[in-house]
Amino acid sequence: MPTSPLPGRPGARLPGERAMLGAMAVDAVGSGMYVPFTLLFFHHLTGHSFAVVGAVLSAVGLAGMAGLPLAGAAVDRYGARRVQLLLYAVRGTGFALYPFASALPAFAAVALVTALGDRAFPAVQQSWIGEVAGGADRDRLQAASRALRNAGLGAGALLASLLLSLTGNHGFTLAAWLNATSFALAFALMRRVHAMPSPHATPPSPAGVGTPGAQIGAGVPGAAQAGAHGAMRAEAPGAARAGAGGAARTRAAATAAQGVGGAGAVASALSGPPQAAARTTGSAATGHPVAPHPAAARPGPATVPGGGCSRAGQAGAGKAPAGAGGGTDAAAAGKAGYRAVAGDRPFLVLAGANFLTALGYSALGVLFPLFIAGPLHGPEALTGAAFTVNTVLCAVGGVHIARLTRRGGTRRTRAAALGAALFAVSFAGLALLATVRPAAGWLTGALLLALVTLYTAAELVHSPSAGSLAVAAAPEALRGRYLAAYQLSWSLAAIVAPSLFTALSGADPRLPWLLLTGTGLLAAALLLRTERALPPAAVHLTTPPRTFRGPTVKPTAHRLPATR
Repeated sequence: MPTSPLPGRPGARLPGERAMLGAMAVDAVGSGMYVPFTLLFFHHLTGHSFAVVGAVLSAVGLAGMAGLPLAGAAVDRYGARRVQLLLYAVRGTGFALYPFASALPAFAAVALVTALGDRAFPAVQQSWIGEVAGGADRDRLQAASRALRNAGLGAGALLASLLLSLTGNHGFTLAAWLNATSFALAFALMRRVHAMPSPHATPPSPAGVGTPGAQIGAGVPGAAQAGAHGAMRAEAPGAARAGAGGAARTRAAATAAQGVGGAGAVASALSGPPQAAARTTGSAATGHPVAPHPAAARPGPATVPGGGCSRAGQAGAGKAPAGAGGGTDAAAAGKAGYRAVAGDRPFLVLAGANFLTALGYSALGVLFPLFIAGPLHGPEALTGAAFTVNTVLCAVGGVHIARLTRRGGTRRTRAAALGAALFAVSFAGLALLATVRPAAGWLTGALLLALVTLYTAAELVHSPSAGSLAVAAAPEALRGRYLAAYQLSWSLAAIVAPSLFTALSGADPRLPWLLLTGTGLLAAALLLRTERALPPAAVHLTTPPRTFRGPTVKPTAHRLPATR
């Protein structure tokens, strides 16, 4: 059967999607075997005290954040698939070595390398999802990955508990090696997934890109050829011109474009639909190819280097074919680097709004246990029940809530803002519960679990939309750097939350909930305010055309009748 596009078929899977989701699930199960028992896990593996283990993990966690910019640059240069496979190998090797790292320097060295992989991995995985899927498919994969993450963490924790009950402290060593094995299996599964160029991609011009009259974006819908110097600006049909953040991205693109042109320097920054900027990682002829999305071109912000048409058909290493006007757009993108991110105000607003919301995500692991054991004087089982409700609902309802959001045609910005507002409502309810404190224990437990359910609903609405919005708002040529910067908002929130929440709770148990109510409302307002400054393709859900590769049918040889 020849390759044929199946645009927007409801419920259809992308090629290679099963392998990708399988890798995510296996990774999550392995991580679940140590995340809930982190201090105990490393204490028993290394023999060091809890204080030493905690200090080492805090130090390497901060150091791991420093590796995020390097990971983002690596994604832009080599492709997300290669970097993700490398991180699987690094993390797997680290956990395989933990049982042998009993000396403090060895433990610190292994923990540092593993932390670099752990901190960078979410941003790299987001970039990889952005390469293999687009439009509504991207949101669906985001929701599925989060659901699998929650389910896998729960399953891994149960498996670790079973190991410890059967083997005692030796179970920690087995858990470390099983986690290393899970990374190896995830590596093997993810190797089968390949990004595949869109059927609409056009090959680069073999000569003279940047020469007078060269048509850099031939074949791109909406491309406008500009004058005798070959300057060109391509825009998707219906895309608005640059908004509030367009000037900043245009300046960054112009800086990067200096190294792209030859005699006919690019006078206006390139922007074009991603179908003309398809990236191929690995071999499209092996494994499971996954087609990227044809989203609309970026208005103004799309003028980031390398996002234009000259990336068509380039290899996954992030290098354009030789002879393209004396330079490559990937090299130009590298020159712009994080300056383009720092000058992109709309994207920085997205990252800031995510930091405010991420503080709320941190409340489940930090603030809820303090609140239940302190002001509410609830049993420890209530803390476990709250975690169970959140985990089960995220695992079971994540994909369904995301599907409802896609069917309703909700804009990503408004879905993320709704999630942030629901967070604020749940936190306001918890502040009220801290004020009232019902005398009846069963009523306190029921109200708490109801608010945890509302909190989880906010997470289910916010997470896939906010994640896909960040991926879609990032220019393709700089997606790794953009998402590394975005990931810093999660890391900073995770670092700030414990000390902030404990300090506020010591002063008044209502203060942290009131603070989170304010941050949730502010995040929602920021998301709505920046909507007009973002590219339409990032804000609006689209249904991308897909290319499915079926089995090749060999032509049947027909014998001509003999002539007499």
